[in-house]
Amino acid sequence: MRRLSQKETEKKVLEIKREIVRVGKLMHEHTLVSGTGGTMASRVPNSKLFVITPSGFNKGRLSPEHLVVMNLKGEVVEGNYKPSIEIFAFLEIFNNLSRVKAIVHTHSSMAIAAGLLRIEVPPAIVKTVIEIGSKIPLARYACPGTKQLGKNLVEALKDSNAVLMERHGVLAVGQDLETALNKAIIVEELCTQYLTARLFGEVTNLSKEEMSEVYDVIKAWGELKKFRSIQDWEKTLSRYGRS
Repeated sequence: MRRLSQKETEKKVLEIKREIVRVGKLMHEHTLVSGTGGTMASRVPNSKLFVITPSGFNKGRLSPEHLVVMNLKGEVVEGNYKPSIEIFAFLEIFNNLSRVKAIVHTHSSMAIAAGLLRIEVPPAIVKTVIEIGSKIPLARYACPGTKQLGKNLVEALKDSNAVLMERHGVLAVGQDLETALNKAIIVEELCTQYLTARLFGEVTNLSKEEMSEVYDVIKAWGELKKFRSIQDWEKTLSRYGRS
């Protein structure tokens, strides 16, 4: 991995700061947080640095100068404010899950309701399988600001890119902040749909074969680089034994 020069690093850090400011506004627009709640962080490419939101700031009113640059040892490299109290958890995730480049933590209402009920949202809705994985797992409760919370989140994220946090909220990860934010939005949507459906009756889950079919179709669609006619799609699907 090529290390960035000082000038390149400074440029990337500024780009990430501006992106955090933008995504913070979106978090509030989607009512995923209120007050000073929520946390965001993003890795600086080709470095051991990341940028994280500060403690005690409304995420819809951030400026680049409010943000904190840290290294993976937990040392502040740049910034005048304390990082989020969830710094232990974010360090645990960045240091143990190399695929994670960005993290978004929210406090959306229906997701918190699911967490209070200790529900892992099952694969009842096709979108759950497509966007999250086989289910939305539940990270066991641990006090905010502790190493144990980070360990619980790492465990829950092993096979998923978003998790419910018992008694707390949502944590979503991705290759960039907007991807992670979209996962958090989808989690809230899926929790709303699933919990609402349960009010009216029993909810059945997709079978293993139905889930396998969804995975195959999504893989096939990703392989289809050009779409000239429906025959292109039929041919691609057929390679997976689907039609």
